Formats: sequence, structure tokens, C-alpha cells
Amino acid sequence: MEQIQISNLDKLQKYNEAILSGINNARKEIWWTGKNLLDVKNQKLYLEKHPTWTAYIAETFYLSERSAQRYMQIADNFTPEQVEQWGPSKLGFTLTLEGPQREEFLSAHSPTESVSEVKEQVQQVKWKDRILQEYPAQNPNNEFFAITEMKLQQLLGLIRETQDHLASCALNAEYVTYPRRAIMVQLWGQCQSEMQGSNKEA
Repeated sequence: MEQIQISNLDKLQKYNEAILSGINNARKEIWWTGKNLLDVKNQKLYLEKHPTWTAYIAETFYLSERSAQRYMQIADNFTPEQVEQWGPSKLGFTLTLEGPQREEFLSAHSPTESVSEVKEQVQQVKWKDRILQEYPAQNPNNEFFAITEMKLQQLLGLIRETQDHLASCALNAEYVTYPRRAIMVQLWGQCQSEMQGSNKEA
């Protein structure tokens, strides 16, 4: 009897399909988890055995109120299909947008965008709205300026975080023996030089 040879590419495709199916099923479960939590909370069924909602979710599921709230927000604001396509992490960032604005965002973007890309795009939408509210019908370049301001805010936060990391490294006695310490020092020097050059341009 002739044996059928399966190529590695075919094997990979089968693994990919199985993994994707598992991910999608997990996403569906997240939606149903939120839906069930909402039902129990809205119907106050938890009072049958627990004095408070917080006690119920902590003692029954070992969930914090924040985690339970996130599950419920996902179920309350999105369809199972949206959760399956986008995943809860990306959708979580869009929760900071108003309902119609959120739907418009999801229609204009693709589920294939990365989590960081979705986060960045949501932040840009919020900054644009802020500028339009504060300075309506003015310079059409305000939108670009607003995005630049947002990036400066992000850069400032990253610089402070990096400085904290470097300070922690300096306090660690083993840092002096780290093989790539010289490269780190060089990189930090380059960052400082870039910032000094940018300050002159600004």
C-alpha cells in the first residue's frame, strides 16, 4: 500500500489552523465569560451565596473586580465576532473611545494591525479630538501638530522610564561586569546627542 507523504509545509498549515482555532475559541470564551458575569451581576444571583459582588468574584473565580469589569466591558460593547477577529487586547484600547467613534474606528482599521498599532491609532484619535475641541475650525495643520505633541509626551515618558532603568543599573554592583555595559553607555550618549540636536531644531 502506497504511503502518502505529507510535506512540512502542509504540516505547518495544519498546525497553524489548529492553533488559530484554539486562539479564536479562547477569544469566544472571553466574550461568554463577560456575558455570564453580566447576567449574574444584573440579576443579583450572587447574593444567593455571597454578601457582595466583590466577594463572589474573588471567592468563586479568584478574580479582581478590575479583571471582571474588563470581561464585562468586552461582552457589553462588542459582538462575539468582533472579539474573535480583533482579540480582547486590541478591543480593550478602543474602549476609551465613545460608542459611535469606536465603531467608526473598527470600520476604518483592520484586525491584522498589531496591538501597538491599534494603541497608537486610538491615542491619535483622542489627541485629534482634544485639539478640535480646544481649537475648533482653525489651522488645518493642528491635527499634525497634535500628533507630534502626543509623540513628545510618549517620548518624555520613555526617557523617564529609561533614566529609572539606568539608575537601577548603576546601583547594581554587578552592572560593572555586564559585557555590553559599554554599548549601553554609548547608546545613552547617542540619545542625549540626538535630543540636544532636536532641541536646536525645535
